[in-house]
Amino acid sequence: MLHDVPDHHVQQKNLTRRKRLLQLQAAQCLFTAMIVSGSVHAQCRYEVRVPASWPCPSFQGGSRDISDHGIIAGNGNCGLGVGGAFIWNPKTDNAVHFITHPPGITGMSVTGVSDSGVVVGYMNGPSINATHAFKYVNEVVIDLGVLPGGIQSAAMAINNDGTIVGYGDSPTGIHACVWRDDKLSAIEIPRSVPYSDTAIAYGINNNGVVVGDVGTIPHGEAFIFDHEKLTIISSTPETVDAHARRINDNGIVIMRGTVTHDGQPPYSTRGFLWHNGQFMSAEDIAACGETTTDSIFIGLNSMGDTLAYASPCPAVILQHCQPFHVYDLINYDVSNLLGFNDINDQGILIGSVVIDNQGEVPAIFVPVPPIPGDFTCDNQVNIDDLTEVILQWGEPNMVIDVDHSGAVDAPDLLQVLNNWTSTR
Repeated sequence: MLHDVPDHHVQQKNLTRRKRLLQLQAAQCLFTAMIVSGSVHAQCRYEVRVPASWPCPSFQGGSRDISDHGIIAGNGNCGLGVGGAFIWNPKTDNAVHFITHPPGITGMSVTGVSDSGVVVGYMNGPSINATHAFKYVNEVVIDLGVLPGGIQSAAMAINNDGTIVGYGDSPTGIHACVWRDDKLSAIEIPRSVPYSDTAIAYGINNNGVVVGDVGTIPHGEAFIFDHEKLTIISSTPETVDAHARRINDNGIVIMRGTVTHDGQPPYSTRGFLWHNGQFMSAEDIAACGETTTDSIFIGLNSMGDTLAYASPCPAVILQHCQPFHVYDLINYDVSNLLGFNDINDQGILIGSVVIDNQGEVPAIFVPVPPIPGDFTCDNQVNIDDLTEVILQWGEPNMVIDVDHSGAVDAPDLLQVLNNWTSTR
């Protein structure tokens, strides 16, 4: 009997649907208290990697953002006024490269990078007399301009479609902004919203949903802008305000709020995740039995891997709903680990470490599977790992590309097939 064989597009669609299911399960895990505590064995440990070369022997700097393909953007310097924004691609020459300042520009800071290597941020100098948003593509810096009547702008994030968000000023205030195809527009915040004359967009996901703030700490409200639908969140549990910083592709938002202690300084910060009206506190994940002062969520990817910190406790990462102290998973001198800034969909962390005779340098922390071929780090090699290989085929995925060929290929597939342990 002959059977119809699904074509490549149908197979790809089924695999993508399966990965989306895993992402939704991760989101459900975060918001149904399915967090397992007291685990002894880590699922994924981390290997520390630093650039192979620097723009100068005295280079110091730190990572600001990492794309899902593993391209890193950050800020650094060589002393004596030399430095600024940099880009680092571990899969090409593994070197840090400064972004060359355009004429009349004296300072540049990066805030985001896309999978295609487009970098965004803000720059200043005598040629523009203020701060302007920029994007860097094909080794060219492009001034993204300002709103009508405005003098300044800044880009804060970019998604993989190339849509950029940030802010710009005008005679009526500071406005959350979106750049689509380099065309700038403001997100309209109703005047009925308190502090609507001060709004900044901080994050955008690959579905085009934008998050940000209206107002400033310790006042203000968070906003979520989903294709012309605006949602305002006035506060989080325990706090007097709300501020949104990032959003993943499942619509989970990293937020923070302020505890004012009877309305007077010093203020404390509380970190939360928000999803469909539900909140999860960073202290639910990162508390260690001591009285905490401040807490934040540092990073969150689309698979539910989450970085959280509650002072004075150690930083915690949530892998498959199991919390681990990050420092326990890294074979590195803890005194030389300076912290973490984000996590991408490959599960790679970015941060900074100290190198002798040099100081602070950017670093990535790459997951090392506990079992060869266990790319999802769930202690078994099965259909989920095979799905990851197929979906990442030909891509520069540093976790799955175990033979360091530059792309996911046949030797990486064999890692799964030769170490198969179970099915689901």
